[in-house]
Amino acid sequence: MKLVDIAYTAAERKEEAKDMQPTALGKYKGPEYPYGLCLTLNEETLAKLGIDELPKVGEELKVQAVAKVTSVSMRSDDKDEDERRVELQITKLACGEEAESREMSENATPPRAKRTLASYYREGKE
Repeated sequence: MKLVDIAYTAAERKEEAKDMQPTALGKYKGPEYPYGLCLTLNEETLAKLGIDELPKVGEELKVQAVAKVTSVSMRSDDKDEDERRVELQITKLACGEEAESREMSENATPPRAKRTLASYYREGKE
């Protein structure tokens, strides 16, 4: 499967930033990537993936996923511009240097987190 760079171009970033307020540090250049393409891996997910040591900020991880299509829509506006949208729910995920070589078995028992995210907030963040 071919990897495609999904980062906004400079022109797309400028267009996205047009409606945003300037920040205290200067003019906002706009987001680097489209909304909704960021994955957050919490403690439970990190444990299931077997990631014990956190990666460094800026480091790249290979990701392999299977996703279920949960919604498909298309709409048109009064300017005859069509907008298509597909929502995906990731159901299987592998991360790390060897992500593409990991077998995603239906019967595999994933490792368990030391504590759940709910208990983290319920019992305190210690």
